Amino acid sequence: MDMTLNFRKTKIIATIGPSILSTDKVLEKALEAGVDIFRINFSHGTYEEHKNAIEKIRFFSKHLNVHVGILGDISGPKFRIEGVNETKNFYPGDKVSIYLGQNKGVKGYWANIKDFNKTINVGDAIIIGDGDLFLKISSIKGNKIEAIAVSKGAISSKKGITIQHYSPKGSILSEKDKKDIEFAVNNGVDYIAMSFVRNSSDVEGVRKFVSSMSKDIPIISKIETELAINNLEDIIDKSDGVMVARGDLGIEVPIQTLPIIQKKIIRIANSYGVPVITATQMLKSMTDSPLPSRAEVTDVVNAVLDGSDAVMLSDETTIGQYPVEAIKMLSDLVIEAEKNLNSDLFIKNNIQYLSDDIENIISRTVVETSKNISARAIFTPTSSGKTARYISRFRPDAPIIGITRHLLTYRKLHLLWGVKPLLVDKDYDNILTEMINHIKENFDVYGFREGDNVVITCGYPVHGLPTNLMFVHKVQKDNKNVKNT
Repeated sequence: MDMTLNFRKTKIIATIGPSILSTDKVLEKALEAGVDIFRINFSHGTYEEHKNAIEKIRFFSKHLNVHVGILGDISGPKFRIEGVNETKNFYPGDKVSIYLGQNKGVKGYWANIKDFNKTINVGDAIIIGDGDLFLKISSIKGNKIEAIAVSKGAISSKKGITIQHYSPKGSILSEKDKKDIEFAVNNGVDYIAMSFVRNSSDVEGVRKFVSSMSKDIPIISKIETELAINNLEDIIDKSDGVMVARGDLGIEVPIQTLPIIQKKIIRIANSYGVPVITATQMLKSMTDSPLPSRAEVTDVVNAVLDGSDAVMLSDETTIGQYPVEAIKMLSDLVIEAEKNLNSDLFIKNNIQYLSDDIENIISRTVVETSKNISARAIFTPTSSGKTARYISRFRPDAPIIGITRHLLTYRKLHLLWGVKPLLVDKDYDNILTEMINHIKENFDVYGFREGDNVVITCGYPVHGLPTNLMFVHKVQKDNKNVKNT
């Protein structure tokens, strides 16, 4: 892999779809443009299509010597319109009838929503798609809802339907979700993203189901409901990552509050050292245009400045006409934003959340020291990835090289801001000695200059101890390898 230290620190996630998979060349160009993680959306497509996508991603990333992660995005309790094939337009004042429950063959619009009579009321809003059409419930008769259109829009089969105040009871996992997770795990995805997480119990339920297959895969909680906002800190604390899923979240909460909620999610995730993804309509205009809007450009840059570990493309790369251009544009915007990141601000904002354990203290000291000595890199050999996460949240100027022999940790590190993961095939018996030798042996590969300062942080002595040491090393090229440190 490319081990040079001049790399983009904010990660890019691109959703796989017909556009990127149109030809092998487009997929290759997408990899070369800088995708860090590909997202597979299990709300669409067949298992055969998903398997083909995974195999192609693995083949071409190996061919190009570019490792990328794969994120399996599980649908969760997302309800969709069934029972019709044609698209119909509605206008303000038009009446719409929707049946709730299992489709029993009655002609009309159906949504497979359970327990609806206990949670849905007259006056509640119904949103079709990501705001394509807004309805207001005028009456409820058994399983039939009568509603009035309050905006112009269309309904078509498989469109998502969201009903205000409705939250399903019981487990968040449907039978479809379980099958999707089983497929994702068995086909080697690196992360599981769970939609419509409501509380920390939902996160633990998904983790337990994954563990039942004797697998340990990072769980990304998608924040897209009002309930999730109310339980935000507990969810973040139990998750390996969170996603600001602005599509459904923008329907669940008053739209004018969405930007502040986004900032809140990012801030709290940063404070916990949990990677956070900002998603939905980042460069929506580029679905049909080679250039983004000015508002989208500002949105991306602000997401990076606020502390996003990753930014994500959806329609832009699944059905868009310019998937590679969208990836390149996102990368360029991110790089420009990173020039203006202020690590002092992140230290100030997150210091109040620091506990007094040694790993927290060392992590902050590493960032401040690396800044004071203009370190070229921070090296952190790690078993769990915890120290790399802690360092990453302070947004240091120096790139973080996370070295591990554990595949799960290697996967987790790919999502962290400013971290370049390196998978090795051995444990270190003397970490400092072997790290200094590693740096010396890869002097040219990393692009070091004679006399560069680097910071090494690790648990010392080795094997399972928490991070308790920071070591400043001046890089030298020609000296013999160190025998003992």
